[in-house]
This record gives sequence, structure tokens and C-alpha cells, in this order.
Amino acid sequence: MFSLAGPENSWIESGSDVERLVFFSDAVFAIAITLLALEIRLPEMHDPTTRELAEALIDLLPQFCGFAISFWIIGVYWLAHHRIFHYIRAYEPQATWTSTFCS
Repeated sequence: MFSLAGPENSWIESGSDVERLVFFSDAVFAIAITLLALEIRLPEMHDPTTRELAEALIDLLPQFCGFAISFWIIGVYWLAHHRIFHYIRAYEPQATWTSTFCS
């Protein structure tokens, strides 16, 4: 929904447009987390013993830790973004660019 507001008659977006902006931001966060998971590569092993499998998984531990830390950081930003947009009822279109590039 668009409406004219203010002395400059600038466009203000509200209602479902605010929700669309939040949904877009949610998608960006989801893609970032998915890309993190795609970087964890399992070693190629053919008929491994239990010991070889355990050693291979231990070798992946730094990648799992990096994933967990990155996931946590992205999650913190996502929660903060939701808290901020909880209070926003309407915005000017320039806020779309700010939200897109500063999320």
C-alpha cells in the first residue's frame, strides 16, 4: 500500500509491503545459512572402518565449529532484524536499500 505523506509528498510503504521486506530479509538470512552448510564437505571414503570414519569426522571438527559460530552470528543478526521490524509499521522506499545492504 502506498500513500502520500509529509510536506515533500514522498511515498510511504506500509501494511503488507513491510511484511514483504521482512520476508525478503528472512530469505537472505536463510540463504546465508544454507551456503554455510554447503561448505562442509564429507571426505570420500570407500568401505571405511569405524576408526577411519571417527578420524575423518574428527578432522571435520574445525569446519563444524566454524559452521556453529557462523550460524550463531547470523542467527543473532536475524533476531535483531526481527526485533527492529517489530516496531516498524511504515517506511520510505529508501529503507529497502538500507535493509538489503545492511542486514
